[in-house]
Amino acid sequence: SAGGIGAVITTFAKEGPGSGTYTAGGNASNIVAYMASGGGGSGASGAHNPESGGKGGDGALGVYSAEISQPYSKAYAIGAGGQGRNVGPDITGGSTSITDLGTVTGGNAGSGSLSTGNIGAAPGADNSVTDITAAMMAGGDYSANLAWATGGPQQPGSPAKQGQSGSPGFLFVYEDVS
Repeated sequence: SAGGIGAVITTFAKEGPGSGTYTAGGNASNIVAYMASGGGGSGASGAHNPESGGKGGDGALGVYSAEISQPYSKAYAIGAGGQGRNVGPDITGGSTSITDLGTVTGGNAGSGSLSTGNIGAAPGADNSVTDITAAMMAGGDYSANLAWATGGPQQPGSPAKQGQSGSPGFLFVYEDVS
């Protein structure tokens, strides 16, 4: 309904990585998208000292809404978690987006020197969220123990250990069909 959200239903729920085209139902007038990007991979621990690898930065969580015109189809992408690293460049989590609606960027990788990666960003979001469980998003259809958008865990020091991967992002879309 114009000017507000009425009867809202979940029409799209996916975990990353993935991409495709989101098509709104024919009677949808507004959409609300909850987007989470992938978490960054953690840094490796040191081989000859007790230095720990830094935790990967968490992915961003953002809420975006829009009044839509029919027909409505837009490309989407859902970010993967950044791979844990042993040596080499930082591996950030992947971004999650819907074309012309919004993008949340992935968390940065942790370093091999205890530095935690930066949290991703949700520019232009209606709301940034810091704690979402799967049960909150899907009305209880998913296990609340699923971890999304978290950075790879910190790695303890010697002996050397490769960094751990971050968790993937997700995309949930709700439609106003009133």
